[in-house]
Amino acid sequence: MNPTGEITLTIDDKEYNLKPSVKALLRIEETLDRGLIEIVQSLSEGKIRIGHLAVVIHHGMMFGGNAGQIPTVEAVAAWLLRNNLTTATPSVVRFLSEGLSAGPKD
Repeated sequence: MNPTGEITLTIDDKEYNLKPSVKALLRIEETLDRGLIEIVQSLSEGKIRIGHLAVVIHHGMMFGGNAGQIPTVEAVAAWLLRNNLTTATPSVVRFLSEGLSAGPKD
């Protein structure tokens, strides 16, 4: 993770940046109808749905400065199921925690 709180995930051999921008964090909260603290707690405790994790990753990618088309929420969920779900979770927790602790970066 770099100093701006951005993380990089490789999905199907392509790297995507996730940025904890204000827009990304607001979209995550709105889509999941949950606050960031609640989402981070659920992730940390292993009580998160695959679809919720996919939403977090997707919205992080939407505002991560990625060139070209980004995967849909469904494509991200399929990737999570094909790969070890626990591999992505710590990175997503760091991504959201950075948005909470240092403030979102725009």
